[in-house]
Amino acid sequence: MQKPVGLALKLFLPLAVVVLLGVLFYGHSEIERELTRLRSQETLNVGLGAGTLSRNLESISSDLGFLSTHSALRQVLDESSPQNLQQLADDFANFSRSKGIYDQLRWLDETGMERVRVDFVQGKGVVVPAEKLQNKAQRYFFADSFKLQPGEVFVSPLDLNIEQNKIEEPYKPMVRLATPVADRYGNKRGIVILNYYGRDMLDAFSTATSNISKHIMVLNGEGYWLKSPNPADEWGFMFKKPELSLAARNPVAWEQIRANDRGQVTVGDGLWTWETVYPLLASQKTSTGAVDAFVPSRGEIENKQYVWKAVAHLSGDVLAAIQQAVWLKLAGVAALLLGLLGLGCWKLAQAWAAQAAAEEAVRRINAGLEATVAERTQQLHDKLLELDDANAELARRNEEMESMIYIASHDLRSPLVNIQGFGQRLGKALGEIQARLTADDAPAAIRNDLGKQLNERMPTALGFIKSSSQKMDTLINGLLRLSRAGRAQILLQSLDMTSMLKEIIGNLTIQIQGCNAAVDVENLPICYADSALVNQVFTNLLDNAIKYRDPSRPLQIRVSGQLEDGKAHYMVEDNGLGISEEHQAKVWQLFHRLDPNGTVAGEGIGLTLVRRTLDRLRGRVWLESVAGEGCRFHVELPASATRS
Repeated sequence: MQKPVGLALKLFLPLAVVVLLGVLFYGHSEIERELTRLRSQETLNVGLGAGTLSRNLESISSDLGFLSTHSALRQVLDESSPQNLQQLADDFANFSRSKGIYDQLRWLDETGMERVRVDFVQGKGVVVPAEKLQNKAQRYFFADSFKLQPGEVFVSPLDLNIEQNKIEEPYKPMVRLATPVADRYGNKRGIVILNYYGRDMLDAFSTATSNISKHIMVLNGEGYWLKSPNPADEWGFMFKKPELSLAARNPVAWEQIRANDRGQVTVGDGLWTWETVYPLLASQKTSTGAVDAFVPSRGEIENKQYVWKAVAHLSGDVLAAIQQAVWLKLAGVAALLLGLLGLGCWKLAQAWAAQAAAEEAVRRINAGLEATVAERTQQLHDKLLELDDANAELARRNEEMESMIYIASHDLRSPLVNIQGFGQRLGKALGEIQARLTADDAPAAIRNDLGKQLNERMPTALGFIKSSSQKMDTLINGLLRLSRAGRAQILLQSLDMTSMLKEIIGNLTIQIQGCNAAVDVENLPICYADSALVNQVFTNLLDNAIKYRDPSRPLQIRVSGQLEDGKAHYMVEDNGLGISEEHQAKVWQLFHRLDPNGTVAGEGIGLTLVRRTLDRLRGRVWLESVAGEGCRFHVELPASATRS
């Protein structure tokens, strides 16, 4: 008989290897899950921070437009008398006090000299005396603003305020918005400029990202810190210190951040997450952002070139600490499992050393296991029965809801038909009355008295009745289609999609020819689905492409497809109006229309029906679109009966 020690080792060693491999696999999986959670958290916080930065300049631009057209300024531009200057200064002071967000409000004349300046001090707008006014002709913001046309707005980089040719201390982050102003003869008479205290914007950013405040920052387009966890790194461009920039500290990470609007990447020193903010609005301009505050800019830059970057950086030490914590926890678990495994193997070896006792023990264990398995099997059977009952109840309720929609739609159709019929009768009667009134024998008094009612108000009312009944009819038809779709029986079969699409295009010939559209259908892969439902899906997609075409160019539609991982993947592309980003997530909602302004007829049900139909077929649909360029709808269906 083999000794218990040798038997225990033979059992323990292979099982220990299995346990260690399992721990290693689970450890890697757990680390990946933790890092995925961390990446999502970083992306969310960076997005919140970027959102706070992007919501500030619109109201400031509106304030600038108000001040540049203010009546007191108009009077000064035409006649800069002491009385007019005082009135303008008082109005600026009142405006500064009411807003409370502008460090300075100024009018600079065509020479760059400050003629009126109001500083915001301790909650009040304070008019600066004439002897303290300065000439700002050498500052970049004056040259860049004065060369614009009245109505155009200059937006400065976010930088530090300069007084008497020195950076003011304590530091005052500023964003300056300015616009030229002209007298009644069209002669430029200087600029109106607002100094927005950027610290408010940066403080709002800090509040929105407070839970990651130790590693989030704001950069300008050249990679200099506007806000940093280390304040000593901030505003390097103001002091001509290129070393105080991410571009210098970590050029690899900066190149990724500079080249992409948003993203997340791991480089040698940790995890970087960023999102881009574009401060400029329509009709606004900015300079090239010369590093030297006293050098005029070389020219304007495009809106997409003036950027701020909200960036979060988790160091490699933090990531390593996360991994270390997971491994330490799993090391303890592995030690416990190996200890329990060793103890179990030793006990088992001892049991096997006594044959009779072991056989009896095995018999008892087997009996217990059989009872446990039987009990668990019965429990599982009971749970499956409960699940079947729940599914049956859910199906019954869905059927009731669809039936209610169907019944309600039919019940609504009867009064709708009556409304339409009475509207037609009313229109016919109106025509007869109008004919009688225009007859030669109609009394003039009656013609004059009833003419306005019959020719203006009653036709308007009839128009409302007609348009409302048409809209009701459209919605009822859509609800009926939605109801029928949920009740339709599914007959799965292999479908020749190339032939089906050609048939659908043939049915849409009148619509296609009516808009001079070109439709190209490539050789499409076969799918395994219901013919009628798939026909409905692609008919809806092609009909939408025709409805929402761009009238400024010929419509082009392309249908293509390929097999991918056992799925049939189809694409319906057009060069129509496209769908803006804020509407893309809503197009699948019931009654949400692709054309929110209502210029194209429709009930907002088609795409909802497409998605629900594909859900029933175990397929899916998604959208890619750029407003003004067109749409690309992706449809995925099972390629064979063996795939789900």
